[in-house]
Amino acid sequence: PPRHDVGNTAVLVALYLHEKDACDDNRGLSRDELFAKAESLCITKNPFCGGTTQTGPYHYDGMSGMNKLLNGDPPLVKKKNREGYKLTRCSETAGYPVAEALHRWCHAWGNCSCGATTV
Repeated sequence: PPRHDVGNTAVLVALYLHEKDACDDNRGLSRDELFAKAESLCITKNPFCGGTTQTGPYHYDGMSGMNKLLNGDPPLVKKKNREGYKLTRCSETAGYPVAEALHRWCHAWGNCSCGATTV
């Protein structure tokens, strides 16, 4: 992607960090859990809820780009009511490998505060 400091990157990296150590049957993250984890990474300066850093007629928060993640070709994120948000894993261009690569890229740019020393 041309920018690594956007909300969708933070969402994908947050889901990746949640899933990488979880068992295969993990329940995913609720919207609130996902936004709290994504915001804690400090990948984007835009808030995930409760406001915006932009002025003018457009409102942006962390949910603004979720539609692209859920409905892209291929979709990178799936949502099931009881399981929450999870990364897709159906191919090499699915959410999990893309999020893993974005996590490495954020570290290369010094833009992820997850605490990992190696990725």
